[in-house]
Amino acid sequence: MLRIVLYTSVVVGFGAANFRVFQNQQQRIDDLTRESGFQEQRLQEVKGQVEGRQAAVASLTVHPVVGSRYILHPTSSVPHADFDAGYFEFHLRVENSGTRNSSINDYQIEITELHQQFPHVVPQEGRNGIQGRHCQHGLAPGRILSETRIIRVDADSTTNEGTLLFFVPGLSLERFVTAGLHMHGEQRLFDSLHCRLTLTDTNGASASADFEMAEH
Repeated sequence: MLRIVLYTSVVVGFGAANFRVFQNQQQRIDDLTRESGFQEQRLQEVKGQVEGRQAAVASLTVHPVVGSRYILHPTSSVPHADFDAGYFEFHLRVENSGTRNSSINDYQIEITELHQQFPHVVPQEGRNGIQGRHCQHGLAPGRILSETRIIRVDADSTTNEGTLLFFVPGLSLERFVTAGLHMHGEQRLFDSLHCRLTLTDTNGASASADFEMAEH
C-alpha cells in the first residue's frame, strides 16, 4: 500500500512539474506573440507616417492682380533717355491648395518680346522708391510678399495680395528697338511687355502665370 502511495505521489509530482513547465512555455509564447504584435503595429504606424509625409505635396497657383509694371533704369539724368536695366513689379497673390507647407525660394522671369528668360532673379525688399527714366517712383515695401527672399505659404491657404519686385540687368534701348518695341506720347513710354513669372519652392513644386506690364 505504501509503495502505491509513493508511486502515485511521484507520478502526480512529475505531472505537476511538467504542467508548470508547459505553463511557463505557454506564457513565454504568449509574451513573444504580444511583443511581435506590438512591433508589427509600430512598424505599420511608422510606415504610414512616412507614406503620409511622402504623399503630402504643395500645389501652387499664381494669381495675377491688376497693377503690374516695369520701370527702366536710366543711364543718365536726361529724362526719357537710354537705360541699362529695369525693375519689374509683379502684383499677385500665391495660393497653395496642397497638403504641404511651401517655402518659395526660386524665381524666374521670361520676357516674351525679348525672347529671353532670366532665371534665379532675386526679390528686392525694403525699397521705398526707384528712379526711373521718367521720374522717381514710390514703392510700398510693406506689400512685398517675400521675406528674406522667401515666400511662405501654408498648406490649403493663400497669401494676401501683394507685390514682388525684381531687378533685371542687361536691358537697353537698342534691345527694345530691335525687338520691335516703340515709344509713345509725351513721356515716350514703351509698349507693354508680356512676362511670365515662375515660382519654385524648396521641394520642387512650381507655378507660372502671365502678366501684362506697362512701363511707368
